[in-house]
Amino acid sequence: MRVLFWNINGVAREVAQFKLRELIRDFKPEVCCLVEPKVASSANFGRRLITEGYSPDIIHNSSCSSIANLWICYTNGLNVLVVNTSKQAITVAVEGVHISFVHASYVQVTRHRLWQQLDMKDTVTPWLVMGDFNCILRLDEKKCGRETRSSVIIEFSDWIDDINLFEADSLGNKFT
Repeated sequence: MRVLFWNINGVAREVAQFKLRELIRDFKPEVCCLVEPKVASSANFGRRLITEGYSPDIIHNSSCSSIANLWICYTNGLNVLVVNTSKQAITVAVEGVHISFVHASYVQVTRHRLWQQLDMKDTVTPWLVMGDFNCILRLDEKKCGRETRSSVIIEFSDWIDDINLFEADSLGNKFT
């Protein structure tokens, strides 16, 4: 299964929509997660945004007090079930696999709730976790900005170890 994750940082921009269609055409993902779309989700917008062959229904984590910061789009006919959702993550079940899409808070204390939500170590179901964790495992993953406290790196590393995750290689620019 091909899965695409992109922090689109504003889906209403024509250049972003063009690039999204290009990525979908080139990589043909069955599931696609957009982070920080910065507009309200709707089936009508989904039909305009996503290319033919995708469901107009967008899974999102909007609430009555905020617009969604995570949108999940998927191909027609794919059975996608929401397992868990919060302001920082959505976990779905697709073809016998759990996929968690993450847009973690930049506030360390708030991320603790995410670490608790994303604890699926007791399941035998394969699990893919991807996203923007707003923290790093190594100092070479960061460029500019504030210096990262070692406690934040250790906490993130410990969480990954505790739930038996491992880091996969990424594709694309290291820094954008």
